[in-house]
Amino acid sequence: MRILRISTLILIAVIRSLTLSAGNETEVEKALSNVDLLLDNGDIKKAIKTLDKAINLYPQNAELLSTRSGLFILMDRSKEAKRDAYAAIQADPYSCRANFAMSQFHIMQDASDSALWCINRAKNMIADDSMKESVFGLKGKIHLERNELYDAESALIEAGLCQEVSMNTMRDLATALHMRGKDEEAIIILKETLDMFGEDMESYINAGYMCNQVGWYDEAITYLTEALALESTQPFALSNLAYSQLMIGHAEEALKTVKQSLDNDNSNAFAYKVKGQILEQMGEPALACKEYKKAVLMGYGVLYDVKEISLLIISACNTE
Repeated sequence: MRILRISTLILIAVIRSLTLSAGNETEVEKALSNVDLLLDNGDIKKAIKTLDKAINLYPQNAELLSTRSGLFILMDRSKEAKRDAYAAIQADPYSCRANFAMSQFHIMQDASDSALWCINRAKNMIADDSMKESVFGLKGKIHLERNELYDAESALIEAGLCQEVSMNTMRDLATALHMRGKDEEAIIILKETLDMFGEDMESYINAGYMCNQVGWYDEAITYLTEALALESTQPFALSNLAYSQLMIGHAEEALKTVKQSLDNDNSNAFAYKVKGQILEQMGEPALACKEYKKAVLMGYGVLYDVKEISLLIISACNTE
């Protein structure tokens, strides 16, 4: 009987421990759910206060700490983000969310090797689909910034297959496809992005740019016109529209459009390149040469294609 009583007491203690643990987990889940609602309403300060209260109760909870770290990253508060990211990893080094938060912090510090190492750990610790899109989306973004295009595309496709997909994942996937020379596929992704998320300036401009790349000029004009309906002075929408107009034979109209683009942003390297192409087609190679050189000064070779701008300079400037 004595042995039975001890065993019973131990069992009761275990049950109480499990009940307390389950209670903690419920409270944590409730806090995280409230944070999600507050973030949906754009109230990041209240979200952090909610996490502060929960962390005071459960200071070793990796989910709460890593979530607060992510919010501090959004607010560009690196000191607090670092504190919480390291505390989350210390609390649970095998937490997917904690490793995700640490990867985000390393990105904030421009430490891509460390960021990639952490996100690969997070990838191997995904317990369910709730974190899958975020993890693979961030992994794809890291590879994209490192110009590791095959790995970027693979990770972003994995993220894109999730039930819920973010706009950033869709944009990054379109960018990766474009950089791998898959413009038609990139356009399809951008069209899906617009269908899913509605009017979006960046997606309209990117779709217009990529349509220009594959020679779909009328479709490019449609997307760029939509972008300009949202913001009539948007310089990149205007410079891409000018290129579309040039390619369908409306050089005079294109020149007016690209001048408007440069009036709004005189550092737009792409606009100088387009203006040079317009002037060259209008029989003004000397003026075109000057515009191409301005494009180079504004970083066209770094931002876009050094070979393209070099050939344009050779073509126009050698006729002077």
